[in-house]
Amino acid sequence: MPKSPPADAPFPGEGHAPQQAPDGAALRVPAAPVMPDADLGTWPTLAWLLVLSLLALVGLDPYLYGLYNHNITVPFLARTLDPTAFPADPLVDQLDYFYSYFLRGLALTHEATGWSFERLFLVGQFLSLFGSLWAMHGLAFALTGRKDAALGATALLAIGLRSLAQVWTLEPIFMERSLALPLQLWALERMLRGRWWSAFALAGLSFPIHPLSAAYAGFIVGFTALVRQTRRPGVWLGGGLLFLLGAAPSLYLKFTQPSPELPMFHPDGEWLRILRLHSDYHVFPFSWPLSSWLRAAAFVVATGFALKGGMAGGLGAGSRPAAAGQPNTPAAFRRAGTALLAILLLGLIGTLFTEIVPLTLPLQFQFWRGFRFFFYIGFAFLAALALRSASGQTSRMYALPVLVLALVAWTGIARHLTLGAAAVMAVLLFGPALLERLGREPRKAHSPAALAVLLLLVAGTTAGYSLKAYGFSAESRAQAEWVDAQHWARDNTAADAAFIVPPAEWGWRVESRRTSYGDWYDGTQNFFDAGYGRLWLARMENLGYNGNEAALPEAYRALPPEAFARAAQAFPEDQPVYVVQYADAAESSATEGLETVYQNPRYHILRWR
Repeated sequence: MPKSPPADAPFPGEGHAPQQAPDGAALRVPAAPVMPDADLGTWPTLAWLLVLSLLALVGLDPYLYGLYNHNITVPFLARTLDPTAFPADPLVDQLDYFYSYFLRGLALTHEATGWSFERLFLVGQFLSLFGSLWAMHGLAFALTGRKDAALGATALLAIGLRSLAQVWTLEPIFMERSLALPLQLWALERMLRGRWWSAFALAGLSFPIHPLSAAYAGFIVGFTALVRQTRRPGVWLGGGLLFLLGAAPSLYLKFTQPSPELPMFHPDGEWLRILRLHSDYHVFPFSWPLSSWLRAAAFVVATGFALKGGMAGGLGAGSRPAAAGQPNTPAAFRRAGTALLAILLLGLIGTLFTEIVPLTLPLQFQFWRGFRFFFYIGFAFLAALALRSASGQTSRMYALPVLVLALVAWTGIARHLTLGAAAVMAVLLFGPALLERLGREPRKAHSPAALAVLLLLVAGTTAGYSLKAYGFSAESRAQAEWVDAQHWARDNTAADAAFIVPPAEWGWRVESRRTSYGDWYDGTQNFFDAGYGRLWLARMENLGYNGNEAALPEAYRALPPEAFARAAQAFPEDQPVYVVQYADAAESSATEGLETVYQNPRYHILRWR
């Protein structure tokens, strides 16, 4: 971890004549601002990150297992370990179009350790959180030159926040995107320091883990290099080759196992219709609610004012070249501004080639999901602005409205997390003054150590509320009766048994490890195989879907016997088939005469054949 400059070292620009910055812009010399008087040190910083990671796991970004992407990831992992798992299951057959080595890595770890899936995913989530927070700490320091701002930015990241296109800045579940994030944040950190080749290499190395988010990181680094190193084509050409080298394993899978049902450029109308039907919240920005746009816009504007306030106050306007291992703040500011522009450009491309001129690859890459990278840079700017205001370098009348505006982005999540984010901002803005009133020496009141203690108090209180309200579990967080029914199926039916389940109830395969006819969430795989998407929609219609997702439970309760018969015909004649029905409809005419083999207050399982 890089060391901070000595407490008496001149701030960038102090005591030096103006000169050309590495990126070519002339810089003015500001008055020297007050710097933090001490660094936490390497080991205390690592301890801080470990504690904050634990608090994020249990409450700030509450961990989930068995929901959302795990509905697909867990059965995919089971198939990776056992090619005979989930016979006659079209969803799990989509593993062929999964161009990531994430599952291979998990499978090797599972076989080497003998850990259960639950323990494997929990450990993976904790390591992902720690890696992401550590990288955020490095990124913020590279951008601001302040270790106290790095602490503040890390605390802001630790509190879960949902970005545009329904993606979290820090994922609450362990999956490809969460494991790839540390590499991508380190890539941004290297970019901000002007270490272009290592930035490209890190972004490329994340590609075999999660190609989609790696493409966003690669675009951000590449665009910034192109703009800031225009006269040095070797930087971005060589860096681009490094990125492609890292991405090569996944690109090999893509080109050797292409989907037979998906045109390379111009998608067919049916594929687009199913995408709009199931996944509009990921990829079609014109369908998103105004509230999500307002929250994003508030953060963009706040970040702009935070950047401007830092520049006007001298934070990014020094001219002294960076010493080895230290941030070159002026150049980092310019690179960060260009990176923010690249992120907005990603969104513009995503809008143009999804809503206006639909093209297959932009639709698959869901470019608006890259907007979350705006937050990572924004957190650093906001933390630095608040702390500059706390030490009198920037007016509180300027900083306070900016922070309140940024806080709007947290209003779409749980209230206690919104309050936690507000408390973190209050600590950054007013914490040093509070410590001075409590009798601390003025310089000590601005130390990173004192700030870390206050931030941990806020984080611990927020996480404690989450624990009290929701508890913590490494097991599935799905509805208890739904999980119990799955456990019965896993323990009491043949490994090749197939189940027809209520389509509104997601994730039957996670705990049962049994083939499913399909549920609504399965439709997300339409992104990668149009043929599968058509099959999925036909099955949903057979189970009662008539254009209204909310009506699926009632439609399933009212299914006629022919619907179950058609569903059972989808499986080989020698494959056992069961029906999972809601308890209040288990005696309906559609299942009359079938043997009930399991029941709980919500669900009955009946043997079809």
